[in-house]
Order: sequence, then structure tokens, then C-alpha cells
Amino acid sequence: MEVLRESGLDGDPKILWGPVFVPQRWLDDGRVLFSGRAGQAFNIWAISVTRGNGRVSGLPQRITTGSGEHRFAGAVEDGRISFSDVRENYDIWILPADTNLGKATGEIQRATSNTAADHYPSLSADGTKLAFWSNRSGRGGIWLKDLITQALKPLTSTDVREGASLFTKADGEFVAYATFGAAAVAGPSYDTYSIRTTDGIRQKLCEDCGFMSDWSPSGKLLVGFGSSTASRVPDSVDDLGTTLTDLKSRRSRVLFRTNWANARFSPNEKWLAFHRNAKNFIRQVFIAPIPAEGEVDESQLIPITDGSHNSFRPDWSSDGKLIFYGSDRDGYSCIYSQPLDPDTKRPSGPVREVYHSHDARLSMAAIRNPAYLGLSVAQDKIAFTMAEITGDIWIMEPRDAE
Repeated sequence: MEVLRESGLDGDPKILWGPVFVPQRWLDDGRVLFSGRAGQAFNIWAISVTRGNGRVSGLPQRITTGSGEHRFAGAVEDGRISFSDVRENYDIWILPADTNLGKATGEIQRATSNTAADHYPSLSADGTKLAFWSNRSGRGGIWLKDLITQALKPLTSTDVREGASLFTKADGEFVAYATFGAAAVAGPSYDTYSIRTTDGIRQKLCEDCGFMSDWSPSGKLLVGFGSSTASRVPDSVDDLGTTLTDLKSRRSRVLFRTNWANARFSPNEKWLAFHRNAKNFIRQVFIAPIPAEGEVDESQLIPITDGSHNSFRPDWSSDGKLIFYGSDRDGYSCIYSQPLDPDTKRPSGPVREVYHSHDARLSMAAIRNPAYLGLSVAQDKIAFTMAEITGDIWIMEPRDAE
């Protein structure tokens, strides 16, 4: 690892935390083939490892060149090397559904089609407009698509990192988004803005109010994490603290001393659904009542999933009687719904299967960060991100081959 770091190589982009280099083939001449990133190129590299003592000698050498992601290196005795040139593209898809009944009403439909990354989708409550994050212009920003006319336009495009686009009104008149710096995980401040979709007029909603998870349907409340109001030094991304901000008074208070990821307001703004890490890094979905003041008592948390499988990105049906979420309970990343008791919000009845994503080429499972999934529920549809993976197999002949 010391040699690889000194060489300036980055590891596998599919691994979120830290540089990871996976050995793929140990050649007879002592070189080990692996994939690594230098700049924007992710190629096959080789480094010499002595079999007797496991020590490396020399610096890594690039074996392949070009763009794409070069993976799964193999070799045969005559010196030929094979590898896959993998391409991965994030687009947003829409599933027609009766979301108050928790069932699909048609086949998935592609909402965006671009070689750039499109993710964090957010639907207006009436399902007529879609906001999402994209770097299709060469820089990251919020885009808006009218799902009736199919018109597409950018809402923001700046050098400031932006994310978490969410509507506050049923007709999609406003989109809210957070801005944050390069050190977002440990940074001290996150500001939230709204932008009017008709004329692009922007307004700052609050300063240092946490990285926004949701903007309430009435537009009066905001929930997020990472605000200095949480008054603690975070040990990790899960320790940033969850805060509730009253946008009229501009005052924030701590709801919980850890991060509730993707906290979403219920339609009546009395409850929050969210996921957080349970034991063994398994994400579990909960619902919590929003207290009139002070923090949420952990004993009041209502488990929606049992923590035996990864479950993430919950969102509410428009009548507040169902929770939708992603889960790998069947070995894939799929969408499920859980009926709720209208008064207590506790699970009532069996889990319902909404959409199965079992295809290797196009799937939710290939989304390496669940935040990108952006599961968003409207009256008649559900929007989410899927990754489409394609690739070619290449063979390199040795240099002395005829």
C-alpha cells in the first residue's frame, strides 16, 4: 500500500471508503495484475511481488491505456492478457404505480438518457415534474424535467457542490437544495436554498441548518444533518447529528445525536421516516414522531424493517399509510412497501413487493451509494436511479508476437 500510495494511484471506485486494490492475476514472472485509477483513467496495472517473502520491487507499471474501467485481468502462458472494458451509466427511471395501494401499474420507463451521471431524483407530489442532480453540463447541478411536455432545463450550474433536490408544493413550483464544500462529511456548515422553477429566482432558506434530507410539504420545516447546532465533533459520517429547522424563525434544534439518513416528513409533518446503520453495518428503516420540543426519545423509534437485511431510502405514500423503501431482502436491491397503522404508524400487515430489480445489466444493486438511488414517491409513480452496465472483452498480445 505504501508503494501504491507513493505512485499516486487510486483504488476501485466501487469501494466507498478508502483505496482498495484487488489482485486479479499473479503471473509466472512475479508480477501481479490489478486495476487502479490514475487521473481519470482506470486501467490494468502490474507490480512485481517476490513469492518467497511477499515484498514488492519497483513501482507499478500501467499495462492498458484508454478510458473506461479495465477490470478482471487474466493471462495465459504465451503472454496474452485479457481484460474487460466496463462502462457504467446512471440514469433515472420511473415506475408507474398506485402508491396509495403500494403496487405497480406498468413497466418501468426511462426518464433520462445521457452518458453523464443522473441521480438524486425527486418528484413533485402530483408526479408532473422531476428534479435531479446531473453533471451533464460538465459540472454538477440541479435539472428539471416536465414529465408532461418532456421539456428539460438546468436550474443551477455553479462551481459550488449542490445536492438533495426536493419539492415543497404539489405542482413543483419550488425546488430546494443544499450547498456544501469539498469536505462535506466533516465541514462545519451547509446552507439551503430554494429556486422557483418558472423563473429561476433563488432564495436562501437558512444557513448552517445541516445537509438537507427533506423540506416539509408546507415549506415551513427542514430536516438535515451536519449542522453545528448538533454541537459535537463527528467521529464519522454517522455521527453528524440530525436537526430540525423552523424556516420562519430560522432556528434549529437537535432531534437526534446521530445521522438519520434520508429523513422524510410524513404528509401531515408529524412523523419522520429514515434509515440508519444497525448492527454489522446493516441499514434499518425506522419511523419517529416529531416532538413538540427537544430530542426524540430512542424508545419511541418504530422499526419498519427488522435489521436482518439492508433497507434504505424510505419515502411515504401521499396518504401516509404506506412506507416505500429499497431492500436487498431477496438478494437483490428491490422496492417494497409496508402498510402502516394510520394512527400509530406501526407496521400493519405483510410487506408488499413493488418492483424487482434482478437484471445484471440494468439494476439498482449496482448503485454503489444508496444516496444516489433517491427513491421518490408521487401519487402515480416512483422515481429511482439505476445503473446500466455494459462492456467489451479485450485481449492484448505480447509485444514480441508476430
